[in-house]
Amino acid sequence: MTRKGMTDIQRAQFFNDKNGTCYLCKRKLRPGEYWQREHPKALCLKGKDTPDNWELVCLTCHPPKTANDLAMKAKADSQAVKHTGVARRRKRVDALARELYGQDGFSTFREAQEEAERRL
Repeated sequence: MTRKGMTDIQRAQFFNDKNGTCYLCKRKLRPGEYWQREHPKALCLKGKDTPDNWELVCLTCHPPKTANDLAMKAKADSQAVKHTGVARRRKRVDALARELYGQDGFSTFREAQEEAERRL
């Protein structure tokens, strides 16, 4: 997904529409102070890149918000993996590979994993 860029005129209009206020800390930004456009519902969490999902944010608030969004994304991905059963299969493969590695004379654990994949 490509993000929509803004012209200087659009940035000025956006800043004015948001009253020059960071939506997270509610601080009024000074003229000339650097700011960024933020997605309250992150794109990685199925948010849309549309004006109704854009907010003005100061540079102090943006990195922690992004870090929180990425943590939520990682948790959602982990839950999806567990829900689909992929994680359980990996555990079974690794358990069988450990058995094979000890008894069948595989030179590397990776070879034992490949054999376990074939057998399961």
